[in-house]
Amino acid sequence: METRCSDVDSEVAVTPTHEGKHVKYTVEGIDFEVSRRYKPPIEVIGHGSFGIVRSLLDSDTGESVAIKKLRDEFCSKKTTKRTPREIKILRHMDYENVIPITDIIPPPTRESFNNVYIVYKLIFCRMDILQTT
Repeated sequence: METRCSDVDSEVAVTPTHEGKHVKYTVEGIDFEVSRRYKPPIEVIGHGSFGIVRSLLDSDTGESVAIKKLRDEFCSKKTTKRTPREIKILRHMDYENVIPITDIIPPPTRESFNNVYIVYKLIFCRMDILQTT
């Protein structure tokens, strides 16, 4: 059953999936299927060649987080190998200029494993400012 809610500046379609264990949020025509732990408000943070980033509320911690949906991660052997390697490295990094990974959202089923969702601490800062420090 799909419901709609208005959030920030866009309308969000909300559809429970996999017996309510996950929720699919459709914002600006792009689906984000995450565990039900992550809830609106949803804000568009950005997008680039590697993925799309939205902020959601982590209901376990009460904090807003940034969730990155990686694009085309299984389109080639190279990206299929690169993604787990980068995640492993980032999970162990503790450096002031690297935003830490707080969670990896597992797919609801193996058959539906088409996207990778990485949860980061939400930092409000522009890249051009960070690059000058």
